[in-house]
Amino acid sequence: MTRFSNEIWLTQKLRVQRQRPCWFGFLLAGWLVVGGGVVVAAPPDKVVTPEEILFGRIQSTSPNALDFEGQTGGRRQIGVDELVSMQFGEEPRALTDARRDLLEGDYAAALAGVTGIPSGDLEGGAVEIRADYDYVRAAAEARQALASDTPSRPARDAVEAFLKRYSRTIRRYEMIELAGQLALAAGDRGDAIAWYQQLASGPPAFAIRAACLEGEAWLVEHDADEAMKAFERGLAIRSGDAASRQEKLAAELGRAACLIEQGKAAEAVVLIRQVLAKTEPPTEADVQATQTVARGYVLLGDGYLAADEPQDALLAYLTVDLVYPKTARFHAESLFRLVKLWSVGGFPQRAAEARRRLEALYPQSHWAADLSASTD
Repeated sequence: MTRFSNEIWLTQKLRVQRQRPCWFGFLLAGWLVVGGGVVVAAPPDKVVTPEEILFGRIQSTSPNALDFEGQTGGRRQIGVDELVSMQFGEEPRALTDARRDLLEGDYAAALAGVTGIPSGDLEGGAVEIRADYDYVRAAAEARQALASDTPSRPARDAVEAFLKRYSRTIRRYEMIELAGQLALAAGDRGDAIAWYQQLASGPPAFAIRAACLEGEAWLVEHDADEAMKAFERGLAIRSGDAASRQEKLAAELGRAACLIEQGKAAEAVVLIRQVLAKTEPPTEADVQATQTVARGYVLLGDGYLAADEPQDALLAYLTVDLVYPKTARFHAESLFRLVKLWSVGGFPQRAAEARRRLEALYPQSHWAADLSASTD
């Protein structure tokens, strides 16, 4: 799932906010003094949540949580819906870098980095390290295919092979979602929904997410009635945790998309503005909230276009371009709409600039292809 926060920003924030006593423990763990000599001990594992950075040992993982023992003592369960990222102390540095590239959306770099790791660097290591190597490789290939809007059988095979091999990994729900997205991109809605139904077996936030993804699958086929049922099913799931609240905002936006499809643009605009009022502005580190807001503005633009209010639509899409340009999926769509709206509004230079940026930033997207086809 796109739920991961910006780890670099979070690290800096936490260092400024408080001096963590575990930093001293980290130094002691890195060097073990024995008989006057110095022996390098195994570096600690690292786990990042939205609230803290932890050092210690990952004892075990399951699809729902990881069992973590901190350096200063004490064991705790960290739920999959709390996890931002994790890193094994004994993993190759190239795997750490590739995982970071994956989190930051540089899928080509992630794939190049992980495939460049010599097989000998993984031999004899923990099975969890090998699992994360396979995860980064399969996820990078899958997300690269999805970003380019190119159906990929090899990417689907890689994700499904990972799921068959690693049934206890904490990456399981993310990979199930990817399997569904790849199936949908290939035009196999039935298979996609079957994957999403597996996702619904997870914690409440994932069950809501599964309903939203099923709704999106119906919207691809312009079946707003079935899509609305799916989004409302997600909203009916009882859960008050932060992750579930965020997913329910996405479900509300899904309902708004259905209303636009049903010709109820004015009602959709009201609903979208209510959602944006609950989420804006998101913090820089909250990637999921940022994606939600960006999607909200794209839908707001769609609603205004459907209501024949092009100036308000332009402002909505322009908000994504100026404020949320890192949301690639929604930024590409906004640039596509801006090309049309600037042109119709009598601003050919701005239309040309939006076109140039769309083609430069997202050359493999279907938005760039659609724009090219519309002007041929």
